Amino acid sequence: MSLDFGTLPEWLSGIGTVGTLLIAVRVLSRERAERRADELERRAREWEREARQARLVTYWVPEEGKYGTPQVIVSNASENPVFDFSILLHREVIGSRRSIPPGQVEFPVNDAVEARELVLAFTDAEGRRWKRREHRLAKADPPPRSGAPAWWEDLQVSLGDHQRERRSRWWRW
Repeated sequence: MSLDFGTLPEWLSGIGTVGTLLIAVRVLSRERAERRADELERRAREWEREARQARLVTYWVPEEGKYGTPQVIVSNASENPVFDFSILLHREVIGSRRSIPPGQVEFPVNDAVEARELVLAFTDAEGRRWKRREHRLAKADPPPRSGAPAWWEDLQVSLGDHQRERRSRWWRW
């Protein structure tokens, strides 16, 4: 009984086939990585474009408010007003306005609060809903049509299908 290992041309053909397959897999994976990088870059540019106004809406809690009362100061440094504005403390609305014009607005609050406990919810001039908590900005779901404030029903962050796993982390800031 003898083993037949084939002829040299058969071996060269087999090695060529495997080599071609490896090169094809390498090219395909490289192209896929480039596409993924392009998509991430496109999404980052889109986020920057969409968040242009929302990034300019900030807040802080001064040490001592006017006349010694606690307050939250909201700054809209953009050129356009923001709408459907609310300040939440532990999911409870402690201040709201239909719009915040460019500039600063003071909201007196009943008790002393810390900035990290607050969430701002507002709609930008383009109609996109946003939430800000300290230095973090996230898109928010649009308001329900029931007449209740948009963010009140279920304060879920809408980051898209590609980032669903981040939804659960949003509330752990």
